Order: sequence, then C-alpha cells, then structure tokens
Amino acid sequence: MFCYKNSMLWNKFFLKQSVHGFIGIWIGFILASYFRSLSYENFRNDILYRLCSYRSINFLPDNRQISIDTRTDLAQTFESIRKLKIYPRANLSNERENKPRRKLLLVGVMTAQTYFDYRAKTINETWAKDLDGDLIFFTGSNLKTNYSDIPHVSLPKVDDSYPPQKKSFSMFKFMHDFFGDRYHYFMRADDDVFVNVERLKSFLQSLNSSNSLYIGQTGVGNNEEFGHLNLESNENFCMGGPGVIVSYWTLAKLAQNADKCLKNLLSTHEDVEIGRCLHKHSGISCTWSYDMQNLFYNNNTIQQLIIDGYFPEKELSNAITIHPIKNDIAMRSLYHHYQTVNYQNLNFRITKYRRILKRIQNEDENDLDDDIITQTSFDQTYFEVDDSKPIVNDFFQQKFYTSTSLNPRKNLDTDLIQSHNRNLQTILRGINRNSHRKGTIFDYNSLHYGYVRFLPSFGIQYVYDFLLIFRKFKGKRLTIPIRKHLLALQTFSEILILPACATNNQAIDRTMVNIIVPLYERTETFKRFVNNLASIQRDDNHITLTIVLFTLNRTDIVDEIQEILRNHSIKANVLRLNGSFSRGAALQKSSVIFNDEDLLFFLDVDMIFNSNVLHRIRRNTLLNSQVYYPIVFSQYNNCFYHISEVSDRFEPKCPHQSNFEINDDNGYWRQFGYGIVAIYKYDLVAAGGYTTTIKGWGIEDVDLYDRLVRSNLTIFRSVDPDLIHVYHEINCDPNLSLPQFEMCLGTKFFSLGSARTIAKFILKQKIFPEIL
Repeated sequence: MFCYKNSMLWNKFFLKQSVHGFIGIWIGFILASYFRSLSYENFRNDILYRLCSYRSINFLPDNRQISIDTRTDLAQTFESIRKLKIYPRANLSNERENKPRRKLLLVGVMTAQTYFDYRAKTINETWAKDLDGDLIFFTGSNLKTNYSDIPHVSLPKVDDSYPPQKKSFSMFKFMHDFFGDRYHYFMRADDDVFVNVERLKSFLQSLNSSNSLYIGQTGVGNNEEFGHLNLESNENFCMGGPGVIVSYWTLAKLAQNADKCLKNLLSTHEDVEIGRCLHKHSGISCTWSYDMQNLFYNNNTIQQLIIDGYFPEKELSNAITIHPIKNDIAMRSLYHHYQTVNYQNLNFRITKYRRILKRIQNEDENDLDDDIITQTSFDQTYFEVDDSKPIVNDFFQQKFYTSTSLNPRKNLDTDLIQSHNRNLQTILRGINRNSHRKGTIFDYNSLHYGYVRFLPSFGIQYVYDFLLIFRKFKGKRLTIPIRKHLLALQTFSEILILPACATNNQAIDRTMVNIIVPLYERTETFKRFVNNLASIQRDDNHITLTIVLFTLNRTDIVDEIQEILRNHSIKANVLRLNGSFSRGAALQKSSVIFNDEDLLFFLDVDMIFNSNVLHRIRRNTLLNSQVYYPIVFSQYNNCFYHISEVSDRFEPKCPHQSNFEINDDNGYWRQFGYGIVAIYKYDLVAAGGYTTTIKGWGIEDVDLYDRLVRSNLTIFRSVDPDLIHVYHEINCDPNLSLPQFEMCLGTKFFSLGSARTIAKFILKQKIFPEIL
C-alpha cells in the first residue's frame, strides 16, 4: 500500500514536471521565433555571418558555404574589412528597405606574404588614399603581417604559389559574393602597379556599368607563346600586370562559372584563363582597342627612368595604370609627380578664371566710363624691368647653348626637358581638340630647334620649330609630315603666400653642433681655422670641436696643436692616430665618441665660416629624416688672377688672398664636393658610416653620399654663401688609386682660375703665339 501510494505521488510529480517542461519549451520556441524574425535579416546581412557561411569555389555550385580554416583567419579578415565601413551596422535596417547605392570602384590587389609589409604598405600610403572607392589586398591563407590595419583578406585554402590562378578566381568570386551589389566596377591589380586615380575616375565615369565590360590591355601571347595558349582566333584576354577592370555584370558572369573554369585550365597564366572563362561561358572579350596599351601602360624600363628622376610626360599623362613599379621609392616618386601635376593643373585653372574675372571687371569699368567697350589688358608685370639690359634668347637642339654659363654648350637640364614635354602636350591637345570629329590627328615626330628666354613682364617664352605627322583616318587615309613653328608662353601665376611653420627658434639655436676636423700637419692653416672659430664662439657657445690628428709618431706636433688651442681659449677633444692619412678613418673613429642624438658637422681645416652657417645646419639637419650637404664657395688660385690683372710676369709668391667676395673671378661653387656634411650620429651609423679602408685623398665622401641617397633619408643640398674654402696648393700623390688621382687632378686644375682669368693669362703670356 505504501509502495503504491509512493508510486502515485511519483507519477503525479513526473506529469507535473513534464507539463511545465512542455509549456517552457513552447514559450521558448515562440519567443525564439519572434526574436529570430526580428534579427535574422540583419544578421544575415552582417559580414561576419557571411564570412562564416562562405564556402570555397572547389565545392558544388549549390553549396555556397565556405569554411575559414582557423579562428585567426576569420578574425583578421573580418577586422581588416570592417575598417572599410562598407557595412555600417547602424544602416542595416535601412538597407533592407532601400537598395544600397553603389560606389564607383572596388580594387582587389593580389599580393603575397613576401611583399605585403612593404608593397601593400606603400600602395596604401600613396595612390590608394585618393581612390574614389575602396581597396582590399588579397593573399593566401594564414597571412602574418605587422600592418594588420591594412584592409586585407586571407583567402582560405589558397596559397601564394605562382601562377596565382586559384587566387585570382577566388578573389573575383569573393568580391562578387560580398560586394557585388555595392560597386559599379571591380578592378584586379598586382602589387607592383601604380594607378592614376584621377584619370581612372574620369575614364570609368564615361562608361555604362550596366554593360558587360572587360577592360584592359589586350593580349594574345608574346612571340614565344603565340599559338600555344589554346586561344581561338576570336579569343583574347586582358593582361593582368597593368590591371583589369570589369563591370558588376561581368563580375557576376565570372563568379557564376568560376568553378567550371578552374577545373578546365589549359595554360599556366591566370589572366589567360580569366579571359578564356569569360569568352567561353559569357561571350565577353577584352577590349580590342589600340589605345588600351597607352591607358594600361606596361614597360619594364619605366621604373628605372623614374628612379633616375625622369618622368616621360607623353606616356604618363594619359596612362590609367603604370606597370611594373616594384621599388617603393619609385612608387612614392611617381605619386608625388602626379600630385604635382594635379596641383599645377588646378593652379592653371585658378589663374585662368582669375584672368576671366579681371577681364570682365575691366570691361564693366570701361562700360561705365565710355559708350564703346574697349579691351583693356590687365597688369601682368611681376618684376621691375631693366630696359638697359637686353633679353637674350637661349638656343637648344640636342644641346643647350647659353651666354649666361661658363660652359656655353651643355646638355639639356631636366627641368627644361620636363617643361618642354609639358608644353608639347599642351600644344598637341590644343591642335587635336575635336580631332575625333574631323577624323584627323597630329602626332609629334621630332624637334628641329628651339629658343627660350625669360620675360620679366610675363613669364618664360619658348619658340619651337618641330616636325608633326598629320594623320587622316576617316575617308581616304592620309599621312603627311608637317613642319610647325609655334610660340609658347608660360605665364607667371599669382604670388602664393604660405604661412610660416611654427618652430621653437630658441630651442633649435641651442642645439649643440659638434665640429669634427681631420688634421695632418698644416699648423699655419690650423691657426687661421682656430682664430675664425674663436670669433664665432663669442656669439654662439653651443658648439664643440674635435680634432683628429695624424701624428706620425711626432710628439712635438701634438704640443704645438695644444698650444694653439690654449692661446685662443678653445677647448677641444684631440684624438691621435698613427699611420698614413685617411680622412674616412679619421671621421669614422671620431664619431664613435658621440651619442646617437648628437649633431655632427664634418669640416675641413681649410674652411672659414660664421654663425650663419651653424644656424642653417641646425635647421636643415633633421634626425632620422634629413642630411644637410652645403655647397661651399671654393677660391681660385690668386696667382693667375694677379698676373692677368696686375703683373706682367709670373711671381713665385703670390699676394695673400684676402678678398672673400663671391664672384666668378674669385672662385666657384664646388657642386661636385661632398666632404662637408651635417648629419646626426644615428643616421650616420644607419647608413654604414665612413669607409675606413680608403687611404689618402678623396672617394670616402662620395661613397657615403651614394649610400645616403639609397637610404630613406632626404638629402638637402644648397649653396651656403658663408662657407668658403680658402685656396691652398693641391699636391696629388701619384701613389693614389686611379679614381682618387683623377679626382685630385680635376680639383687642382679646376681651382686654377676662372675661364676669363685663364684666357687673359694666356693672352698676356703669349703661350700660344701661333694662334694669337
């Protein structure tokens, strides 16, 4: 009875719990369904959900789930793309109701682990900043980088092996599945391509993204590959290197057939397979257009030209992309070039509108004063004109001929070449305006000659005589060479006043300048140097002096140097070195005693200077940023000047050179000298310091300069009128190496005197009577 009663109680308890459980499940199901109906659409559109539910193109087309291999891959991909703000969470509810507005362009850059940290970083800091759209870098899985803030996608089950066929198809499919409804155009680019974003924007805005567009430089294979890529006679492909652009409609077709194309590869080139896939399954071909080779510019020599400082205006002005640019310095230089061009174009437009407004203003004033409107020119004079001096034209062909240089015939300077190229492009644009309607075009062929002169009232005037090729491509085709004689005027723009940078001048002027001077004998010259330094220290006590003395085991020379320093109350570090003279070894060993943050000024004992030089050193030398190489004024041998102007005979002892005036007869700017330099100790060590194995005179300064040019430091080089090299007799040791000996002789002969002085000396001494 007791057992039966317990059994009844247990059954009643179990039934009660079951009912409660069923009611709880039912209520939970209702609540879950309710909340799921509220948030499912938002969650489905969330990029994190889409990343988690995406699947590789190796699976069946109806199974669109992709698996991210590791939690790290998922976190990196989500975090980097989230920063693009393509899917702002606050607007997801609005996106359900309104179709999202498409942006212009999404660029996918294919890169690899090896290049990500410097090529991707360089692109992200240059042309990607100005892009009218967004950019994502695509790499293989498990990318490890120091720049996780750069937007990137580590494609699952894809490595960085070459050829990147799977990576390319996966990238296109990824862009379609996540961003296919967000952009009008999609671009595939390599990590060594530069994009002219302004030109790209204007080009894309002239097209219709609803069409099936597949744009790039058309390829059918090079000479070795032609006929071996399994392409039909009507098939082609867009070359991947200079970049490929597709519309969203074309991207959808490519993503739809990507898995089929990957299983039927007929070549090792990913760009060939992309083109084959689009043509076979969608009937879409790359643009058959001759102009595409200029728009998507591909030339293996372009990078070296840019590194050398030459920017071919004709090729770059119309290019959308430039390939290949593998060097980060070349990439940044090219970006700076286009920024400069854009600034010049903007400044030109501003100047043009100002002139229009000025002309309208003058016409309105004339209209108020007179019944008849007369054209009144506005004042363009920016400099006071001296009518007593004639304005001389300089002549140029392959060489430049001028009356203002000691060398009247020389090579064309880079600035003149670039100015000529810009003028030529402007002239051709004007001649070819509306040429497509006429069916004609003018192409530049060659320059016969030209003149250039500076007009203070207006600007720089050019006179060109060149050969153009006239081409008619509508109707009866015709090609005729035509000679043109044209005038071009580069007018001055308005004066641009920039605010001065706010700097703490007092703090800069208190920066300690550590002067380092190598010394070998030359005690009389050293007295002059110390006397000059003592006068500077009375006004500026934030300087130190370090002497590197080559003693050659002489104790008397050390005592003599110390005595000179005591007589002038100069405190100095005197480092002693034995052995033959080596300037590089002296400067390198002396730099060891300083800290990384110390400012070093490597000087020669033949120099005289003042406090203005120290002022410029402190402002032009920047730690981990800039090195200052002043161009010094070097005096000529006073003997030749004295003979040519005063005496009729050669005297063994010339009068002392006391005239430090800067003019063509007293000296010259030593533009080829790199011995005098101001640099921070940290930057010197980072560049590798001076080479200590070079003995004797020269080479060590050029060697350091070459390494600094190749570094990330900026070389600031400018003439310094207060830094003068006093002439001394130059003796070239024949035991020097051949490059050192030739450099020594070159300096020796160049320092004899100016061309005018040498000419007078020859005439006076009748050295060549047979030709006089």
